[in-house]
Order: sequence, then structure tokens, then C-alpha cells
Amino acid sequence: MTAPANLIEISFSEDDFALVVRAAAKKGVTLSEFAYSAIYQAAVSTLQPESENEAIPVLHLSPEEGENLAKILAAADSNAELIAAACKRASAIPFREVSAEERL
Repeated sequence: MTAPANLIEISFSEDDFALVVRAAAKKGVTLSEFAYSAIYQAAVSTLQPESENEAIPVLHLSPEEGENLAKILAAADSNAELIAAACKRASAIPFREVSAEERL
């Protein structure tokens, strides 16, 4: 298995860690998936475009989809053909601008 290229190390107090573990369990995801999602959402929110012309793509995944994506990316070298096929299919999906009212 290929090691991830970018790692983040974080320390929590015992109480804070227990809170994060409970939140991840409530969402039905692993602690790593929960942390990744939270960090990514915070980054997107921080960099939210000031105008509608500057769109930042956001990918919303269910816990199962996130787990499948993590597995595929963890073994990216052995899944290169699958990843390329998925990218080709995804690029064929028409892009639709989402209005501010439709955003969560």
C-alpha cells in the first residue's frame, strides 16, 4: 500500500479527543475520514469565493463513498486504470452552477 503524500499530526486533550471520536462514530465514519472532512470543509469555507464567478468545487460524499475513495486513493498505483476510467466518466457529467439558495 502506498503511503499518503501529506500527513498532519494533531494532539488533543483526552476530553477533546473523546468528543471527536463520538462525533465520528455518530456520522458513521472513521476518525481519519471525519478529520479529513472537517479540515476540508473548513478550508473550503475559509476560501469561499466572494463572488459567484470564483467557484470552488466541493465534493459531497456519503460515509460509504468516502471510505471507497480513501481505499482507491490509498492504492492509487494499483488502481490507476480504475481512477482514469472514473475521471473520464466524471468529466462527461455536465457541470451545473449551483445558486446560493441551493447551497447548504
